[in-house]
Amino acid sequence: MSSKHKALMSLLPEFPSFVPISLDHRNIIDDFLRRFPQVNSEMCVTEMFIWKHAKRTEVAVHGEHLVILVERSFGEAFHEPVGPAPNIASVALDVMRWQASRGVKPLLYGAAPTTIEHLQRLHPDIIVTEDPGHADYVYRTEDLITLAGKKYDAKRNQIHQFKKRYPWSYEPITENSIAQVLAFQDRWCKLHDCIHHAPLHEESEAVLELIRHFPRLPVVGLSVLVNGEIQAFTIGQELNPETAVVIVEKANPSFRGIYQFVNNLFCREMLSRYRFVNREGDVNDPGLRRAKESYHPHHMVRKMMVTAAL
Repeated sequence: MSSKHKALMSLLPEFPSFVPISLDHRNIIDDFLRRFPQVNSEMCVTEMFIWKHAKRTEVAVHGEHLVILVERSFGEAFHEPVGPAPNIASVALDVMRWQASRGVKPLLYGAAPTTIEHLQRLHPDIIVTEDPGHADYVYRTEDLITLAGKKYDAKRNQIHQFKKRYPWSYEPITENSIAQVLAFQDRWCKLHDCIHHAPLHEESEAVLELIRHFPRLPVVGLSVLVNGEIQAFTIGQELNPETAVVIVEKANPSFRGIYQFVNNLFCREMLSRYRFVNREGDVNDPGLRRAKESYHPHHMVRKMMVTAAL
């Protein structure tokens, strides 16, 4: 372990003490995630930070591992510990025992297959279930850029119609355009009546956190303008060296084809160096599921949950 990493680790308490996540922890979390790359879309510092109010998120270190505690809709859970592979299962079991000692149902969220195998050796009675609504859809970036072949005919046609019908332009999101992006997000929420729909309201609060703190987060984004006014925007970041994750994508549905256009444009202009693009899950929404399936994912990142009587 480098002296730099040790110094960063001193910013976090030692398990079982935890501290609420903040931007002060960005460097140490990024350092862990760079050294131990993840595939789960929730395992990036931006996702953790922007959802910290809707999903109470706290962090700690357990030896050489990062432990992330999250309050989910079904109760307290923790992500798979981030650190050297040989000890992930034993650290996870320690956290599960600590949860049980507090009268909380032990719950590990997002366990990798190898971690599950190791846990089964340590504690044969563990129970493994899946959270299918949050499985990540992962696409080949080249497919999303070229949209080649008959299966993408409709997507190419929608993009062509958008470009033909509307006087469009695009620009990268910068500190100078944050106010305009915030204004568009406000219009989008009014259009979708976010304030009266709890899931949309929670998502909107997370998106506002993302936009307001854009300059301090490791993200990139762009806006699509029609007649000089923002009508769509999208923001993402690197998840691991070969995968980018799209964190948010919003558009005015009055402009036919704009969602297909902004998706294609973002991949082409800002994500082309990555082999894959993770576009997160469908949250059990049938319409969102159809939309994500229509882009023909290369693979899925399943979200496995582990509990046990301890």
